[in-house]
Amino acid sequence: MKDIYFIFRREFYLVFRDHAVLTFFIFLCLGYPLIYTFIYSNEVVRQVPVAVIDQSKSPLSREFLRMWEASPNMKVVAHCNDLGEAQLFMWQKEIYGILEIPADFSKDINRGEQAHVALFCDMGALLNYKALLQATSDVAITLGKEIQVENLPYASRHSARNNRLAGRDFGSQNV
Repeated sequence: MKDIYFIFRREFYLVFRDHAVLTFFIFLCLGYPLIYTFIYSNEVVRQVPVAVIDQSKSPLSREFLRMWEASPNMKVVAHCNDLGEAQLFMWQKEIYGILEIPADFSKDINRGEQAHVALFCDMGALLNYKALLQATSDVAITLGKEIQVENLPYASRHSARNNRLAGRDFGSQNV
């Protein structure tokens, strides 16, 4: 055990004394991602071919897909029944991403719980990944805001009508 500790200590000391090794570990591991991000930060990819798996088949999932397909970043080329079918398209390089909406998507939203979607991407081109992730995040945030506003009692026409029927017309009070 002492031999292992001695070897580890000696190698650790040698690593931090060798400038080539320090350059490799620090510059390449930390510098490369920064340089890569700087070079490609303004690049935009359009019409990335993707496949969709909608297991929910609910109005909310169709709304999510409608908003997602409206993004200029992607082009839905296949609607698949399961992940295996979509993976075949990805292995054949016909698509670069898969969006899967689980069966309990709208049930979770209706229960007031957080719903999840799965985005699978081919990491061979980070710009495709960036475009798909950005579009998915934008749609999730937008749809989440719409659902949140609909659930606010003072922001919904339906609840305002119910308040008037119950004799609680808050809109006509003078403040």
